[in-house]
Amino acid sequence: GKSATFPVSLEAGKTYTVVVETVGDEMRVLIDGKAVAFLKSPGIGHETKSKIELGVAGQSGWFDDIKVWNASPAK
Repeated sequence: GKSATFPVSLEAGKTYTVVVETVGDEMRVLIDGKAVAFLKSPGIGHETKSKIELGVAGQSGWFDDIKVWNASPAK
């Protein structure tokens, strides 16, 4: 599979809002509204794409209040 790593410094114990947007073959990641990662790959927009993985580079970390939705195109 295709993957990418983007180092980000985060403060232990602090809560962050992470948004992952995919449009076609592009993926963008924002933390607290700031773009921190971008990847363009044909596999992202594949019609059978069913998985996105989030990790914390082998360290302890928690994800809470995860929401997934289909967005409407901007008008």
